Formats: sequence, structure tokens, C-alpha cells
Amino acid sequence: MRPKLTIKRGKLLEPFFKVFIEQKYPDFAFPSDDMVNEKIMLFKQEWAKYEDAFFDGLEKIGLEFTRNHIEVFVIAATDRDMSAPLVIRSRYDEKEFISVLLHELLHNLFNDIGLIKGYEEETDSTRSHVYVFAVEEYLFRDVLNEPERLEVEKSKSNSEKNVEYYKAWQIVERDGYRNIVQGIRKSK
Repeated sequence: MRPKLTIKRGKLLEPFFKVFIEQKYPDFAFPSDDMVNEKIMLFKQEWAKYEDAFFDGLEKIGLEFTRNHIEVFVIAATDRDMSAPLVIRSRYDEKEFISVLLHELLHNLFNDIGLIKGYEEETDSTRSHVYVFAVEEYLFRDVLNEPERLEVEKSKSNSEKNVEYYKAWQIVERDGYRNIVQGIRKSK
């Protein structure tokens, strides 16, 4: 199933994040409402360019969402993006937004269909990211033809910053994204 994505302002969520951001980063300058709303418009336009290719690519490897609608909340500020609820910071440019959106959508997809068997010896975070990263690599290389994005994504996952992401990328490189994607197909 191809869910309809609604990309919108997370006005009701923002107060929860704002208190945290104000405490953790007292000098943070929050973007204006107009700036956030402008970003949302740009994000919607960018998603329209990728939507069909994203869902077509997933269908080619036998992956489909079980829900027909996903809300994507864009908020002024948070220290991290998340998949449930799907919350993305407004600070990104359009290309970064797409990378983050695809990542969080893949988490939603694997939550919907259940995590694939394998890599049980790994932490939950490493294990889930092996599958997310393998499908991201497939999408960026084989579907979107934007392999340069992979290097940007991998650089965010260095060993000092996030050990579990780093380990997941190592596993994807060791086992090969195509083999992992093939394993996902077989386990469905």
C-alpha cells in the first residue's frame, strides 16, 4: 500500500520540544513561524519529486506499508528527528529533508511489518539500522541514482558520535546491501 503523506506543522508538539531546547541550548534562536511554514512548502515540493520513485523502489523489493496515511510533523526545533510520531526539524534544506524523511519512513515501514529475522546478537538499534541502512543504500544507489548521498549519511554515523549507527553501516558494508535486501525479501 502507498500511504498518503501529509507534511505539516507540528504546532501541538512544538511546546514539548521547545522547553527542552531552551534548557539544553539557552542561546538557540528559534525560526519564525513564517520561516518554518516556508520550509514546509519547500519540503512538500521536494517530496513530490521523490514520492513515486521511493514507493516504486520499495515495491520492487517486496516491501509495502500497511497503513494508508502517515503524518509528517515539521517542528521549529528538536535535538533529534524521530519516526513515532514522525517528527522532523525545520532546519534542513530540501535534500537533507528527503534523506531524513526516507530514513524515518523506513523505520515506520519496519515497525509496520515487523523486524526481519537476523542479527539477533546486535542491539535493537544496531539491528534495526542494518535494515534501514541497507534499504537506504538500495534506494540511493539503485533507484534514485544518488550514491553521493550515502557518503553524507555514512559520515553522520562515525564511531565516536554513534556507535550503533557506525556498527550498522559496518555490517551493511560487510554483508552487502543487496544481500541484506534479498534476505528481507525471503523473510517476508
